[in-house]
Amino acid sequence: MSASPTRQGLLFLLIGPPGAGKNALMNDALTRTDNLRQLATATTRAIRPTELQGREHLFINTDEFQKMIHNDTLFEWQQVHGNLYGIPRKTVEDAFAAGEDLTADIDVLGATNIRSVYPNNVVLIFIAPPTIAELENRMRTRGETESSISTRMKRVEMEMTYAQLCDYVIINDDLGRAAERLGEIIQSERQRHAQNRPLNRKYIHVATTISIYNGAALKCDHEPHFLEAMIPQGELPHNVALNLLNENFHFVAQPEHLFRASPHKGSFIPPAAISTIHHDEVCQINFTYLYFMPERIEPPPGWNWVSYLDAGLSPVILEALEEQMIPGD
Repeated sequence: MSASPTRQGLLFLLIGPPGAGKNALMNDALTRTDNLRQLATATTRAIRPTELQGREHLFINTDEFQKMIHNDTLFEWQQVHGNLYGIPRKTVEDAFAAGEDLTADIDVLGATNIRSVYPNNVVLIFIAPPTIAELENRMRTRGETESSISTRMKRVEMEMTYAQLCDYVIINDDLGRAAERLGEIIQSERQRHAQNRPLNRKYIHVATTISIYNGAALKCDHEPHFLEAMIPQGELPHNVALNLLNENFHFVAQPEHLFRASPHKGSFIPPAAISTIHHDEVCQINFTYLYFMPERIEPPPGWNWVSYLDAGLSPVILEALEEQMIPGD
């Protein structure tokens, strides 16, 4: 298949926990698929012996990376395991315009973000291990230290939840079968795209903000019980969550008061919880953020402070609050 200037390109993003086999599957697809190129993401990590500058990544130092952030030349960026990773905006847009297909193995947060901006060009494929125990074993087999394994495993539970957001899930219990399935997905999506057929499911992104102060949640008397709004294409979910507070409660919300499961740096602040609701061919993806208010506000009409235990919060949110609840937060 040759590139065509009248056909916009596709971006096949492989996501999932480390050790699931994303790189092996991506390299197999690159070898066997015409007009498919790896998206070279920018990174500050050291180059590996099997890598080439500009093929897998653009290997740059921290100062150069910070300049890219400042100049807004990165579509998005994240800090993962102490290293900075980012997607150069121009690389993606030029490939789409030229009808060239790209593939990449990127962090789940970055994948979710780029999907919201290019919903018709991005295909999310989750690569899952057969079991979590096998995942940990693969990390040891490839020589990772116990410290590194421990750090990575802390993210695995969060990363596995993103399978529900993807267009496809491949369980990599056999590399040959998984590679064959990936090839089928690429060809199927190319045919759909060439025929101008819509995605099998339309995706709607919604941000929800729950305000917390000293063990209480601010809840509305009617549904929706918490602030929520559609996330416009190209908007970052956490910015929508903060704007909801600004517009409805009339104060300037600060990103540092958003709940974080772990120290995080990046252009996209992950939500406290993520869930999906399926309506026929529409998939609604909910990003739920917790905002720990630095001081108690007087509830607007129709709103009341209630114990977070009586607020009807999901088990995931309750668990997050149990871990992070600090009186006065």
